[in-house]
Amino acid sequence: MKSAPITPMTPMPMPNAPRVARRGKRCLQILMFPASACLACLWCAPRAAAQSGTITMTAGDGDAQTSWNTGDRWSDTQAPHGDADYLVDSTTGNIALRTPPTMETSTFAGKSLTLRNNAAVGITLNSNASLNGGPLAIKSTAGSKLTINDLRLESRSAQAMIKYDAASTGMITLAGNISLVTGTSRILLNTANLVTFAIESNISGDGGLWLDNWDGSNTNSLFVLGGANTYTGVTLLTGGTSFANGVTLRLDSDTALGSTSALKLDSAAATLDLNGRAAAAGALTGTFASSLITNHAAATTAALTVATAGADTTYA
Repeated sequence: MKSAPITPMTPMPMPNAPRVARRGKRCLQILMFPASACLACLWCAPRAAAQSGTITMTAGDGDAQTSWNTGDRWSDTQAPHGDADYLVDSTTGNIALRTPPTMETSTFAGKSLTLRNNAAVGITLNSNASLNGGPLAIKSTAGSKLTINDLRLESRSAQAMIKYDAASTGMITLAGNISLVTGTSRILLNTANLVTFAIESNISGDGGLWLDNWDGSNTNSLFVLGGANTYTGVTLLTGGTSFANGVTLRLDSDTALGSTSALKLDSAAATLDLNGRAAAAGALTGTFASSLITNHAAATTAALTVATAGADTTYA
């Protein structure tokens, strides 16, 4: 096949002027320099454009892997970018997005991130099935702050939507915005280390929020809610499948419980720390008489207002 003729770039080419041969979307650029210089050739091909729309995770991250800021396991093979929505769908398996396994302060770059868990996974006392996978595994170490500006939780089972089991002690912070789309979304602590899991995200939606400190986890670890929350589903506080492990929820804003329909303290060692706040719940229930409502903020007055049978009762 003959090459396309090399056409001068100007009507009156100078001796050293570059010449270009074009073929389709590719170009062969020949740079001509004086005899004292070298001759260089550059083959140019169009760069693959990042896809928009919904990008799905095609395989779960393995040990020491992360798709938080890399593209190997996203359907467009690009690192997350702001013109696409992202989906981690564990409904047919245990596909999990892992965050970087180091101390990390960063924002997920996608426009949104939707998590779906596996409807076939439940909690049984003789199985760790409920510990498997989960669409988001937080592996970043204490001191990390991870921001997801639009996190959508579509829960279909008891499988954890978000699991924290990094081997470090201290605070991990989740910020941004969370929408509880369907079901009751479970956030699980599974570590013997003393951890504070602070959720600064603003939480909205009709779904429920389930905070669980798994059997064998540090009994002094705690959850913190501190956003401008408006969610309307149930708020559930549990200590593993034994319902005996210590679990504490601290409120860092008056709206931490949103417009929750009910607060359920379902663990023998479940504690709600009002932390000087004036919170509200549609109902207050619990299975164990040993569950506590406390106020650990010194020199403050705290209140939990519970609406029952059309009347308000204040527990202070």
